[in-house]
Amino acid sequence: MKHTLSLFENSIDSLNESLKTFERAKNGGVRQYKFAILNFCQFAELLFKYFAWKAEPDKIIYKTKSGHEKSIDLWKSLKILSTKGVEVDDQLRSDLEWIKKIRNDIEHYEFSFEVEEIELFSGKILSSIIKYASEYQDLELIWHVDDDSKETIVYLAKNYDDKLNVALAVVQQEEDLDSAECLSNGGIETYWRKYDCPDCNNSTLISNNASDTGYKCVFCGNDDSDEMEIECDSCSNLWEKSELSYYDYTGEGHFRYMCPVCLHHPDYVKDD
Repeated sequence: MKHTLSLFENSIDSLNESLKTFERAKNGGVRQYKFAILNFCQFAELLFKYFAWKAEPDKIIYKTKSGHEKSIDLWKSLKILSTKGVEVDDQLRSDLEWIKKIRNDIEHYEFSFEVEEIELFSGKILSSIIKYASEYQDLELIWHVDDDSKETIVYLAKNYDDKLNVALAVVQQEEDLDSAECLSNGGIETYWRKYDCPDCNNSTLISNNASDTGYKCVFCGNDDSDEMEIECDSCSNLWEKSELSYYDYTGEGHFRYMCPVCLHHPDYVKDD
């Protein structure tokens, strides 16, 4: 018996299978996360290919140099949508790159993961895709999800939102404490800083005295960013990490951060 799925039906089938696999993983089958991610990535790629097909039906299939027919990938689908003015935002694109990288590791290399991280970011991406489909494609994805999988969507999305809300509340509390300290010191600025975390893309990377770098993201735990300010080990002035050199000042493996002024970089040396 022949069974045919349209492009859209194929994507929804992968989504439903991914959600069922997430449920099995959540109930103790940790290895199932691997297959949940594979199905989830397939869902995302097929769905955006479907959106691209609606916009440009003649550009979904192309011929290779050898004459074989192939369909476009996720990134070409997003490019087509961009030309039609219905592009995904930078945040969703970044998240799609993240989960595609994990899929690539699963298929071609070693694979390691934190259960909480997989659940959090899968929930985040799914929530963003549902929102995009509703706002830009007039499609309510939740209507096409199997009834017994809808609770899993709520679980994944709620898991992410709850933790992010808690993290943002912590950041706000720390920011309020810093403002109060600044006022009590006559307006003198403190060293407390907040940055966008390059790992989770939330504004939750803040000063943390217990961290080796002096900073830590209260959402995902990352403690590094090229934008964060750290002291030059020579002059003690604050610089963005990206502007500092990690310099072997003895030539024998003794490294420290050095600013361009202390290294006499020509752009920072005053003419006599």
